[in-house]
Amino acid sequence: MPGGRLPTREDLDRVVSDLPVYLAAYDGHTGWANSAALALAKVDAQTTFPGWGVIVRDGRGEATGVFKEQAQTLVTAVIPKVSHDEQRAALRRGVVRANALGITSIQNAHGTPEEVELFREAAEAGELTLRVGVAQTLRPPLPPQRIDEVRALADRYANGLVRVKAVKIVVDGVIEAHTAAMLAPYTDEASTSGLPAWTQDALDDVVARADRAGLQVYIHAIGDAGVRMALDTYERARRANGRSDSRFRVEHLETIDMADVPRFASLGVLASMMPIHADPDSNGAWIDAIGPARSSRGFAWRLMEKAGARLMFSSDWPSTLTLDPWRGLHCAVNRTNDDGRPVTRARDLRRERATRLHERSRVCRVRGVDQGHVGGGQGGRPRGVERRPAVTPRELAELKDRGLVRPAGFEPATYRFVVSGSLNQVNNLSTDEAPGVAPGVHPKGSCWRSGVTNRPSPLLNA
Repeated sequence: MPGGRLPTREDLDRVVSDLPVYLAAYDGHTGWANSAALALAKVDAQTTFPGWGVIVRDGRGEATGVFKEQAQTLVTAVIPKVSHDEQRAALRRGVVRANALGITSIQNAHGTPEEVELFREAAEAGELTLRVGVAQTLRPPLPPQRIDEVRALADRYANGLVRVKAVKIVVDGVIEAHTAAMLAPYTDEASTSGLPAWTQDALDDVVARADRAGLQVYIHAIGDAGVRMALDTYERARRANGRSDSRFRVEHLETIDMADVPRFASLGVLASMMPIHADPDSNGAWIDAIGPARSSRGFAWRLMEKAGARLMFSSDWPSTLTLDPWRGLHCAVNRTNDDGRPVTRARDLRRERATRLHERSRVCRVRGVDQGHVGGGQGGRPRGVERRPAVTPRELAELKDRGLVRPAGFEPATYRFVVSGSLNQVNNLSTDEAPGVAPGVHPKGSCWRSGVTNRPSPLLNA
C-alpha cells in the first residue's frame, strides 16, 4: 500500500462492501478481511486471540482487517469449507501440472490425516502418478496423544506411493510480517523481534518425543533466533535419544547468525533452503525489515555449503511464484529476476552468496530419499519413471551464460524433480500462472529423466 503501510478493511470495502471477502497472502502468514467478513466472524475491538498470532489494530483499538499467523483462524473458521469432490478435482489438476514438468515425487511438508486420505483415494483410483510423503503438522498446545497418533499413521502408510514418515513444526513466522523470530529487533519496527510459536522447553519436549518415536522432524525456522531455537532443540534431542538416522531438517533459514553456521555440519542437521525466495523482484520488504547487515547473510546457501552443511533445495510450494523448477535454479545461481535484468535492491543480497552452477547440480542429484525418507526402491514407483540422470553437470554448466529459466533446447517435461508441496490447494491451482499469485514448485532432490509424459501440458506455458 502507499507508504508501505498495511492494508485496512476500508481499503477492501472500497472494492467489495456487500459481500464478506477474505484474502490470504501468498505465503499464508497474513490475511486481509473487509468489514463484512469481520462482522460475520464477530471480530471487533473486544476480540482477543490467545494463541500464536496477531490481530492488527488501529489507534482506537479496532481491528484493521489484517491478521497474522494463526489469528487468521478467527475469520477462516467461518469460511465455507471446500468439498471433498473439489479437493479431488484440484489434486487431479495438480498431478497433471506436476507431471508436465517432470515432477514425479513430492514431499508435502505441512499435512494432515485428511490429506493423507485424499492422496490414498487418488492412488487407489489410479490418478496418482507421484510418490508422496506427507509430514504431519504439530502445533502448540500439543495433545499428549498426538505423537502416538502420527506414529500409528506412519505404520499404516509405511510403503507404497503415499507415505507418512515425518512431522512438521513451525517455530516462527516470516520476516515480511515481522513474525519471524529474530535475535535483535526489526530494523523498520524496533518494537518487536518477532513471534516465536513455541517456548524452547515445549519445543524440546515434542522434538525429543517425535525423534524417539522414529519420526523425522522438519522445523520451519526463518529468523536467526528461530534457527537457533531449532538447532538447540536438535542438539538436546540427540543428547537425550542418542544419534540415529534422524535426518533432522531446518526449513528456510532465510537469515542466520554466523555463530550458528558451523552447527549444521557438527550436528548433522540438513539445511533445506528455498532459492526462489531470493528472487530480487520479491524481497524489497524483506530487506527493509531486517536491514543491510542481516540481509547480507540472507539465503546464504553457499556460505552454508562452505561450512560443511548438507544442503537440499526445497520449494515452499504453494507459497512461491511458479511451478517451473528451473526458476529456483536460476535464483540460486544468478540472483536476478527471471529475465536476467538487474534489480536495484539485488546488491543488498550479496551476489557472492549466490552459488556456483556445478554446486547446485550436485545438490539436485542427491536423491530425495537421502534427505527426506522419500524416494525410489521403497515400495511403489509412478508409472513410466526411469532411473537415468536427465542432466549432467557439464550440460548444466553450459547453461550458465544464458541463464536457467526454461533454457533453450531443454524440454521441461523430460526432467524428474523431487519437490516439496501439496497439490490439493484448490485456490492455488489456477490455469493462469500469474507472478505472485500461482503456486511454485522447485527442486528438492534429484534431476532424473521421467517418462510420465513426453510433452508439456498446456498449463506449462500458461
